[in-house]
Amino acid sequence: MKGKVQIMSQDVLEIFQTMNKNHIDTQFVMQCAPLIAGLKCSNLLMVQKVQQTDAIRMLKTLESDGIYYRTLHLSDAKMTMLIYRKEELTDHLNRPEIRQFLSWMGYETTKLDEVLDVFVGRYRNHREDIAAFPHEMGILLGYPLVDVIGFMENEGKNFLYNGYWKVYGNLHNTVTLFQHFQMAEKQVFTLLASGMSISGISKMYVNVHMRAVS
Repeated sequence: MKGKVQIMSQDVLEIFQTMNKNHIDTQFVMQCAPLIAGLKCSNLLMVQKVQQTDAIRMLKTLESDGIYYRTLHLSDAKMTMLIYRKEELTDHLNRPEIRQFLSWMGYETTKLDEVLDVFVGRYRNHREDIAAFPHEMGILLGYPLVDVIGFMENEGKNFLYNGYWKVYGNLHNTVTLFQHFQMAEKQVFTLLASGMSISGISKMYVNVHMRAVS
């Protein structure tokens, strides 16, 4: 049975409505809360071109927490960036099944920087209508391989569930993960609304994870 998760819960929506929706911090939390909370290795961030300087300034404060960015495309109106946790995304790309998939997609290496170099070119070609959509984007966003392949084979149709991405396998586990994403969004939005900076929120989650593994 197909289903669709409500991405922004009512609690989060109520907090969001009290905030400056166009502020770069609000946009970052709205689009990247699971990454900030350490539940996801990467997210896309799309902002207005006029926010480019503010976005980069904010992202630079997160490098000490292992969060980096790569600009994918810059149009006259918007900037699209991949925001990623370097260590986690590197580990993801080095999984045997991911290495095999990337090789099949024409990548000669799974070294993160080199993969991103190739992907940025492919993504820009797609945005400029020169090439087809690069489905390896799902891999770079940390989606399960079964869902990336399922999306490709079904051309985005026949999914089991539609949430943060379209789900084609492991339904129970993925829906549970989506629920964790929603809880993280509420936590991160609440912290931002209380006056905590993005850098402070990020460091709080880093400290939580460090205590959890120590």
